[in-house]
Amino acid sequence: PQREQDKARACTLCWGDRTGAATFRRFLLNPALRSFGASRMQDTCVMWTGEDPALARVRMAGIRGTSVDGDSWVDHGIADFEAAEESVEEGEPEFVCFPPPGLFPHELLLGRVPLWTVMPASHLFQPTQNLQVRMWRIRLVPDTDSDDGPPTGAERLQEVALASLSCDCSQKGNAFCILFRPALSFIADGDQFEVEISGLRGRVSSHHFFHEFRAFRADCKDHHLLVVAKQTCGVLDDPALWRSPQAFAEGGRSGAAPAAEPPSLASSLGLRPERPERAAFATSESDASHIDIGLVSHPNLFISTDTHEMTISLWCPDAAAIRAHLYLVRVSGSEEVQRATVVLRIKEYFVVRVKLPMAPCRYELTFWVAPKKSSEDMTEHPLRYSIASTEACQNLLISLDHPLKDKFGYALQPPALQSLGAVHGLGVSVLAPILHRVHAGYIYFLAYIDPEAPAAAA
Repeated sequence: PQREQDKARACTLCWGDRTGAATFRRFLLNPALRSFGASRMQDTCVMWTGEDPALARVRMAGIRGTSVDGDSWVDHGIADFEAAEESVEEGEPEFVCFPPPGLFPHELLLGRVPLWTVMPASHLFQPTQNLQVRMWRIRLVPDTDSDDGPPTGAERLQEVALASLSCDCSQKGNAFCILFRPALSFIADGDQFEVEISGLRGRVSSHHFFHEFRAFRADCKDHHLLVVAKQTCGVLDDPALWRSPQAFAEGGRSGAAPAAEPPSLASSLGLRPERPERAAFATSESDASHIDIGLVSHPNLFISTDTHEMTISLWCPDAAAIRAHLYLVRVSGSEEVQRATVVLRIKEYFVVRVKLPMAPCRYELTFWVAPKKSSEDMTEHPLRYSIASTEACQNLLISLDHPLKDKFGYALQPPALQSLGAVHGLGVSVLAPILHRVHAGYIYFLAYIDPEAPAAAA
């Protein structure tokens, strides 16, 4: 058993990163790195890194036992190491650590405990069988003589255990990388740590790093939330979305608005206790094809646009939920555009957001409606919008078969969430994030909950 443990430790000391989790970081944070280039085309990213030729020559000589020119180590190896030491004295980094020592923005942790990587310059240091990493939670002692001066010392408060520790000496960037993760559930703003690396063979046998995690945006922690709220208000603040319907579509007929007026926006949002009587044009709720839909923002069923996003408002008090579908109309037939629409229900208004992938093209927007008495059964409604995108409209996709189609469109929302009183009806509309693709970082969710939802659920 002891022999097996020794073999496992030896393998961990030489080939600890078997999955290549830190390969990209090792190439980018290589101490010998002097220049790099990056390029991206659609979903393909290319990174080029270039080492200092002199340091690369020393590293190869130290690993292979001969210099690049094929001569003996005795002839060129010592001279190469002397040149390397001179370069270090001129400011070459001996260690590159991530997270870097010193102050580190707490926001960049994204609420996770990072994987520490320490890369000693492989032409100056190599690991031994006694390689060890220790970590302490500390309190830095400030300089009493100067407010801006560096700390004068550190007081160790508690040693931090390591959840994992490995070392990798493969030819991936720097040929010496120490990887470890502390056994912490989280790192809070203001936490300070000391890391000690020992068991090195080289200029020194040990090295210390001091880390302090500080929140630099503590005063604007609600910045992302306010940005999302502002973007949502920019879409919903248009008065044309909340006016009275300008025309109606039901069954096989459409026409001007009847004399009976629907509730105003203030009444619809519950700002007034009284509720006007429902419009006289409402028909049977058992058949969605006979439900009248009020055309609020776009009374004309033919729309020509030079923007790739549209917002259409409908008014339908007899509908429990509405689902929209966008079709690309071609000579050979129609093809549905996946995730091109999303419907937000706010009281009796249904706000339909449409994203057009290509231009110039012709589209058809259709609707499926669920009546209140049978909110789980959706029937296609006769209402149709014909949309034409002009040449000025931005192209989001080259074609509907392009690989970027998997990132296109809005997030899917079940129509049953719009309805009230159904088995799964919650009267909830997710306002943000609205896109199918969610970016890395802080994501804030905004949801509109119908004021009648709690009463319906009870």
